[in-house]
Amino acid sequence: MDLPLLVRVLSMRRALRKRERWPADRIAIHQAAGLHALREHAISNSPFYRRFHAGLESKPLDELPVLTKTELMSNFDELVTDRNVRLTNVRAHLEHLRHDELFFGKYRVTRTAGSTGKPGIFLSDPVEWANIITSYSRAQEWAGTPELPHRTRLAVVSSLVPSHQSARVGTCVIVR
Repeated sequence: MDLPLLVRVLSMRRALRKRERWPADRIAIHQAAGLHALREHAISNSPFYRRFHAGLESKPLDELPVLTKTELMSNFDELVTDRNVRLTNVRAHLEHLRHDELFFGKYRVTRTAGSTGKPGIFLSDPVEWANIITSYSRAQEWAGTPELPHRTRLAVVSSLVPSHQSARVGTCVIVR
């Protein structure tokens, strides 16, 4: 596991532990602020979201149109918020993915199995990826993690396909 990722995950775990004791009103305020920031970023940086949510910017989530995986993938180049990312380049990266290689030196790319006929492709920047790793590690923590320096035995069922999220998580957290 790379050191910056480890530090970020440990920091996020500490912050999330504190939030477990927050009262409901504080959680609601935190969630509303995060949602507002997310929506602002999407509308500011994604031509697709500017059109898709035009006039709906302050509507509750349950009043927004549903974005299907088919629609997401059909509009990928206009949907992503990094204007340098193109689906053809991401697909080429996935075809050569073997371990924990980053796309553009920044993004971990994962895709769904495609059981509906069309796989979904997702990019995670370092902060987003640390959130994913943190969510996996918190489940283990809730199950009862022994204190260091004792090692924890853990079995994980994951895909062998290098682009599947479960395989990417395993690849980046294995200590070599």
